[in-house]
Amino acid sequence: PLFAIFNPIKDVQTTSFMSYAKHGPKFAAEVTTGYPRAYKDINKALLGHGDLPPDVTEYLGSGAVVRTMGFGDFEATLSQLRSAVGGGDLRQAGARAVKWVEHANDAAENATRLSAYRTSRAQGKSVQEAALIAKGEVALNFERGGDLKPVLNSLFAFSGAGIQGTDMIYGLA
Repeated sequence: PLFAIFNPIKDVQTTSFMSYAKHGPKFAAEVTTGYPRAYKDINKALLGHGDLPPDVTEYLGSGAVVRTMGFGDFEATLSQLRSAVGGGDLRQAGARAVKWVEHANDAAENATRLSAYRTSRAQGKSVQEAALIAKGEVALNFERGGDLKPVLNSLFAFSGAGIQGTDMIYGLA
């Protein structure tokens, strides 16, 4: 539960830093100030509450969405969250708790990406260019990894994220 508080702060800091380093101060400022609106819109998408803004629908289809916990695809999570809301037995309550953690993490991660995507599109980037920036230039791409990634992650929690973070910083030097 504390993770749900601190992880979004870390994500905003990382995305702001990488946005500044790769795209300059104006881009970084727009991505950072766009986070609250992006977080609200990603939550709306995850929970299926109402119509989504066209740029959110475009983002969801762009390939920039990242699943951080790896328990299925984004559309499946949308469906599962919608069906899990409401009463139920202990197993359903446990499943809802797991989904809540997944939801909190996916919302935080994808809000920074959506904000970077929106900023890129506002600056005239194509859907593909904006998706590439949002998915891997300004934040860690949890889907990236080689053949040894599953082995390393099973031995050392978050090793893939640690390696990618080091690689991102090294790439700035």
